[in-house]
Amino acid sequence: MAHLDDPIMALEDRQGDLTFGVEIEFLAPVIEVFEDDPHPVESREVLRVSKCDPNNYEWIADLSCFFLKSLQKIPDLAVEGEDGDEYVAPHDNVLIYDHWRLIGDSSVQICTKPGSPGSQFPAYHWDGKEVTSEVLSSTDPDHVRKVTEVCRAIRSHRVHLNENTSVHVHVGRGDEGFTLTTIKKIITFLWFADVMLFDLHHPSRLKNLYCRPISEYSRLTEVDYTGITGTVDPEGLKQMSRHVPEILATMDDGAYRNKYKQLNQMWGRDEITNIAKSMLIKKTAINLVQPRGSVGFRRFMPQGKTGGNTNTFEFRHMAGSLEPEHILHWAHVCIGIVNFARNSDASAFREQISKFLDPSAGYGGVEVLEDLGLAKEAKYFRSKTDSYKKEDLQTYKDGDKDTFFVPPM
Repeated sequence: MAHLDDPIMALEDRQGDLTFGVEIEFLAPVIEVFEDDPHPVESREVLRVSKCDPNNYEWIADLSCFFLKSLQKIPDLAVEGEDGDEYVAPHDNVLIYDHWRLIGDSSVQICTKPGSPGSQFPAYHWDGKEVTSEVLSSTDPDHVRKVTEVCRAIRSHRVHLNENTSVHVHVGRGDEGFTLTTIKKIITFLWFADVMLFDLHHPSRLKNLYCRPISEYSRLTEVDYTGITGTVDPEGLKQMSRHVPEILATMDDGAYRNKYKQLNQMWGRDEITNIAKSMLIKKTAINLVQPRGSVGFRRFMPQGKTGGNTNTFEFRHMAGSLEPEHILHWAHVCIGIVNFARNSDASAFREQISKFLDPSAGYGGVEVLEDLGLAKEAKYFRSKTDSYKKEDLQTYKDGDKDTFFVPPM
């Protein structure tokens, strides 16, 4: 797989099934042996440890083993901890995604400020965990069983979700790449639909530092349109004229005219790496950490021995969830977006962009799914978004004293 060191630019990408992978984040607690159980009537056991020493992380390793015992009981599913990682030679961090993994995630943290849900239970000590899947086939029905059983195993323990947790979905073509045109079409689609896709998720997600809308915060949106480098590709500009309505350049709305200039910069480039770099989120003085975008393009950027491109779009819109139906419906949406980009002809794609430029009243994320032919997903997310309107949007439904932990399946 030497191609991991070089950009992959497929000549054709409509053939074959798409693959996908999921990353499921959650928070897991332990209690020191001398502490009383804050939830004594909770039937699910909590791991007890002798001491949660900040300078000794043995308890974190013990917690991973605690979860692995349940995950490794799932029939016909290989699950390993980080010590079982294998890499694509000669790389030392390009993983072989042939099994599920349980790993730590330092970005997933509990809030213990006064008044927060976590502050009610000081006896718990927390660690952020993440389960990443093997490469799954979008057309293999067994992926439903696998995601369901993984969620069931995680929920057999006490686990908590908060605004730091999320679900990421990677969509690719296995060992194959995408055409430059498909990548440009994905970005163009997101330039108008990205914020609408947030309509489908918990409202807190739109303000999260780790999923900034790329249509608003990426380097390509810099005011002087220099967020992308490289030579101009005349053929790319011709392709843009076939896929993007020219009226965008002359619309009264100045924001739309800016979008046209930004897309012109992007379509006029012929190097995947430069285009992927333009999707990185701009750094600002107030950010203590590097912010991330709503859709990640880092996997299109080869980085030599310390990286390697696996050519997947990483959709990061979704808030934390351990509902398999929820996760799978969103995965099908992500797959549907990529399929639309790679399979639609210029006329059909241009028609969809035109609809974004002159949307009907109430047009949002669900309507985007309907336009893509994702009827089941549209129906599901319409009911999901209706539930958000009825609940306290400051917390998750499992964020109060009575339902602090995600219930078992």
